[in-house]
Amino acid sequence: MSVHSEIFACRNPELWLITAMASTGCGEKATVDVSASGMIATSVTSVSIVPEAPRVLVAISHQHRTGEIINQCGAFALHVLGEDNLDLVWRFGLQSGHAVEKLAEIKTRRHSIDFESARINFLVVPDCAAWLACRVETLFDIGDRLLVVAEVVAAEKLRHRMDPLTMRRLAEIGAPEKLSQLREQSSRQAVIDHQAITNWRLSNGSLVNRDATRPNE
Repeated sequence: MSVHSEIFACRNPELWLITAMASTGCGEKATVDVSASGMIATSVTSVSIVPEAPRVLVAISHQHRTGEIINQCGAFALHVLGEDNLDLVWRFGLQSGHAVEKLAEIKTRRHSIDFESARINFLVVPDCAAWLACRVETLFDIGDRLLVVAEVVAAEKLRHRMDPLTMRRLAEIGAPEKLSQLREQSSRQAVIDHQAITNWRLSNGSLVNRDATRPNE
């Protein structure tokens, strides 16, 4: 393990379920759902210390169908997962939204919010510990990931105690065969991501600049 990998391994990030739903027009008369999907994410963080202006930053792989839907309709729901939500981790973390309908047979409800220019629909999974409805404010493409800055426009606790599921806890209680699948999938995605990062750096000139300014090692 490299030094930087060892350092990052000290972290114990929470697992989040992200859902997104695109409706016809994604606007005021958006009542017909045309696509929906979900994914498991660990790169989620609060980026505001202002209670009246909560914001989150989420990193989403370009390989995920959910990211495409978020880019289309500009909204998503974040869900806090508990230890009893392992079935959701495997369902949304080990399957591709391009190949299967992840939300089929999953209990969900729609939460709609009317803004000045549009009605936005959020897809909520009520079996989770809590959820936040997020409206996209800006997007940054960094090659392998789409960085999404979003305003939190609604939130609800569904349990008295949330006790979020973390990566370290998942490694302790997850079924060995499922954890093995997760590691294999991560390794495959890393190969694709590596090429995407390289291409992005080349197109932005950052590889040349980085090599020119790198100190002697």
